[in-house]
Amino acid sequence: MTSPFSRLIDGSDREWILTENEYFLAVLETKPLVLGHVVVVAKEAKDGLFDLADGALSSLLVFSKPIAKAIEMSVTCKKVGVAVIGLETRHAHLHLVPISSAQDLNFTREKLRLEECELIEIRERIRASLATALSMVNDL
Repeated sequence: MTSPFSRLIDGSDREWILTENEYFLAVLETKPLVLGHVVVVAKEAKDGLFDLADGALSSLLVFSKPIAKAIEMSVTCKKVGVAVIGLETRHAHLHLVPISSAQDLNFTREKLRLEECELIEIRERIRASLATALSMVNDL
């Protein structure tokens, strides 16, 4: 199954990847709902999130936890919301979106158009926060 995530998974497009392991990767959304919007992608080619095996599904959430914490440390928000849509992109993934209101998770509204320098700045802030975030969630 070819998807928009294929180039990320095969390693040919790595610029916006924040972190990854053998099974998942987290990529900064370059057309975000709000600054700091991250997409967590399963490397296994499955149509939707709930097509993943139970172990993979729970592992995806565990993988996402320190990323959500790093987002909270990197942008101003009340919390990080989670959304699973999958109508446009037929590949198992979820969205981590920093939110201050429910409207921040409205996928029908126009996406932000950010300059590359803004994207680079938030990418580096989230990456820099990941080590601290990982130790925080491991202490829970």
